[in-house]
Amino acid sequence: MKIGKRYKLESDSINITLYERRVNKETKKEYWTTLAYFAIPKNALKFLVDHKLREGGFKDLETITKQQDEIYELIKNLHIKS
Repeated sequence: MKIGKRYKLESDSINITLYERRVNKETKKEYWTTLAYFAIPKNALKFLVDHKLREGGFKDLETITKQQDEIYELIKNLHIKS
């Protein structure tokens, strides 16, 4: 399941894996790298929120708020059934 253009979740019989899309600087080829493994999807989404906020650098409250809005939009577009 893709989460925006940069992240995706995949599962097997044991784990849910969160991947991040990256681009090789030399070859310009895209590839997916593993960020973390989880037992349940909720924990993967919590991790993604923390990851994105840390990535933003906590420069100021406006930056953090924009990052949060971006993350919430990604999650909202997942169409998760309760």
